[in-house]
Amino acid sequence: MSERAPGALLVVGAEWVGDRPGGLNRYLSDLIHALRVLGEPSRTLLVGPGPSAPPPGLVAIGAISDPLPWRLAGFWWRARQVARSTDVVDVHFSLYGLLPILGSRLRNRPLVVHFQGPWAAESAFNRGEGRLVVAVKRAVERAVLRRASVVVTLSEAFRRLVADEYGVDPDRVSVIPPGVDLDRFSPGDRQHARVSLGVPAQGFVAVCVRRLEPRMGIDVLLRAWASVLIEHPESVLLIAGDGSQRQSLEDLAARHLPAGSFRFLGRVSDDELVEIYRAADCSVAPSVALEGFGLITLESAACGTPAVVSDTGGLPDGVVGLDPTLVVPPGDDRTLARRLASAADGRLPDRDATRAFSLDFSWGAIAGRHMAIYERLRRESGQP
Repeated sequence: MSERAPGALLVVGAEWVGDRPGGLNRYLSDLIHALRVLGEPSRTLLVGPGPSAPPPGLVAIGAISDPLPWRLAGFWWRARQVARSTDVVDVHFSLYGLLPILGSRLRNRPLVVHFQGPWAAESAFNRGEGRLVVAVKRAVERAVLRRASVVVTLSEAFRRLVADEYGVDPDRVSVIPPGVDLDRFSPGDRQHARVSLGVPAQGFVAVCVRRLEPRMGIDVLLRAWASVLIEHPESVLLIAGDGSQRQSLEDLAARHLPAGSFRFLGRVSDDELVEIYRAADCSVAPSVALEGFGLITLESAACGTPAVVSDTGGLPDGVVGLDPTLVVPPGDDRTLARRLASAADGRLPDRDATRAFSLDFSWGAIAGRHMAIYERLRRESGQP
C-alpha cells in the first residue's frame, strides 16, 4: 500500500519578497497567490521573518541572519512534520529543498524544481567565490535537479542549460515564462508619475530596475548613457535597486555623467516601482550573463513601457514578440547607446501595444500551467 495520502502542495522557497526584494522572491509570492485564487491548496516554507500578514499556509523558518545549519535543520524539521499530508513538492531554491527531499518522507513524493538561474555560477560571477564553495553549490543543485520529476525553467535558454550543464533529461523540463500582476502593474498618468518622482515633465526618461551586481551590466548602461546625452542632454536615467556594486557604480556615474542626468533610487516599494515604470519612456535590462527571463520586462510592459534588453539567456523572450529591435548584444555599450538614442527619438512600440503584449503573461494563465503539471504528477503517482 502506498504511504501517500491526499494532501496539499508543499512549496519550498528562499525569502519573502518584502524581506528581500528580487525577481525570484517576487515570482514565488505571486505564484502562490495565483495558485490559491485557482483553488490549489498549498503550504509554503520560507526563511523568515515572514510578512506581517502572511498568506494562509506560509511558515517562516528562522531568519536569514541565522547560521546556515540552523536554517537547513529548520527546513528539514518542518518538512518532516507536513510530509504525510503533502502530495507534491515544488522547490524554488535548491539549497533549502535538499534535506527535505533526501531526509524525509518527501523523497517519495512527486517533485517539481524551479530553475531560475545557476546558483553556483552566479556566486562565482557576482562574488568571486572559490572553487570549493562553487563546487559544493553546484553539487547541491545537481542533486536536487536530478531527483525532479519535472524541472520548470523560464526560457528555452535555461532549458538547454539545465540539460547541458546539469545532465537533466530534456523531456523532464517544462518551459513556463513568469507571470505578471496585471492589476498592480498597469498604465497610468505619466506626468503625475514624473511629478511624484521629481523628474522633468519633458525629456527622455529611461529606468533600470536591477540588483546592482556584476552580471547585471549596469556599468555598460552608464557608459552608453554618456553617449545618449550627447544627442539628448535633457535625458534622465533612473536606477532602482541595491547590491554590492552600488557605491562603485555611483562613483562611475559621478565621474562620467553630468549631475541631474542620473539618479540612484535604492530599494523601492511596490507602489514606487509602478510609478517608476509609468514615468519612463523605456526600461533597460543590460545584463551580460545568466539571465533566466527578466521579470522586469513584463512588469514594465504591463505599465505600457517597453524594455530594451541584452541578448543573453531568456531576456529576449520577454520582448522579441513585441519588437525584435529592442534586443541588443550584451556588453556592447555603443549598440545600446544607439538603441536608446533611437528610443529617445520616439522609435519604440506605443504604450497601448506594449500593454496588450503583456496580457499573454497573466498570472492566472501561468498558474494554470503549473496546476496542470501538479495534477499530472498526482495521476501518475496514483494519488487522487
